[in-house]
Amino acid sequence: EPVDDTEIQPDKVKSEPITVSVSDVKRKRGSKGKSLLPLASRRDHCSKSDQADQIIQIAKEAFTTNPSCNESLTIADTGLYTSRSNTFKLVCEERKNHTAENHHHQAALLGIWSSDISRTVDLAIQTKTVTESLLSVAVMCGMDKYQEAVRCFISQLSASRDFVTAASYLLILGETHKAIDMLVSEECYREALTIAKMRLAPEDDTIRSIYEKWAMKQEREMQFDSAIKCYLASGEARRAIMVMLRRKDVASLETTLQVAEIVGEKEMLPAIRAALEEARLTEEAGNVVENGKSEADCEGVNGFKEGEENLGTEPDPPPTLQNGS
Repeated sequence: EPVDDTEIQPDKVKSEPITVSVSDVKRKRGSKGKSLLPLASRRDHCSKSDQADQIIQIAKEAFTTNPSCNESLTIADTGLYTSRSNTFKLVCEERKNHTAENHHHQAALLGIWSSDISRTVDLAIQTKTVTESLLSVAVMCGMDKYQEAVRCFISQLSASRDFVTAASYLLILGETHKAIDMLVSEECYREALTIAKMRLAPEDDTIRSIYEKWAMKQEREMQFDSAIKCYLASGEARRAIMVMLRRKDVASLETTLQVAEIVGEKEMLPAIRAALEEARLTEEAGNVVENGKSEADCEGVNGFKEGEENLGTEPDPPPTLQNGS
């Protein structure tokens, strides 16, 4: 129903002021994460004498035509503050440092920054350190290079047993059956079935095969309800009913009889009805026994209570004899 705006009066609504502490603001402002240029960052916090050498060298680079080079300084000291070529040299050193410390994601990001995407992708493929962020730009190197990077990433995901994500990237490459086969081999039947039903034709045998494999697994693990649903979905009505008949209680057999009538398994109906009748008789007999036991327990309790009452009363006094009688 539409809301009547006239009923809402903002000036009458009481709201509590929102308070934010100064420490929270400072914490949020300072939470930038680690620098992508750790070598340069460390040199920006060096000793006072080193800072003086850096300042002098930067001044020479900026204001003289033929600046002399201070041998004690590295590219990390002045790379960001001098020429463009020095900045590229600094980034190259930072990438080498990240690679040496197995920080492949950071090294790839610096490769993207320096527009050296093709070489960065090649290095990631060689070292099997492809990342999702690198894949997002690998397509700029051409479709062949992109597919090579994706296959390398799939191999990495499989090695880490992330088969669902690996199958998703196989779908990106258009390899639907390979994706399904991978999930089935790892018994990820629910995921494999979902992909198969969305990507394949309804009459494809792969769908039925997944249902049957999943049903057999569920049956082995005593997950009968799931197994029954899979058998029914795959068209194996008789096998579904055979699993249902493993349960002998009245409610389950009534469901079995109803399913058998729906799917048209007429040959099995007499046996199911007989089993159902037997289950009902057994249940009725059990109820009779249980009721009789309950009544006997009640009588015993009542008799025990009457005995207690009799024990608690005083006996009648003997009759008194009168004189002359």
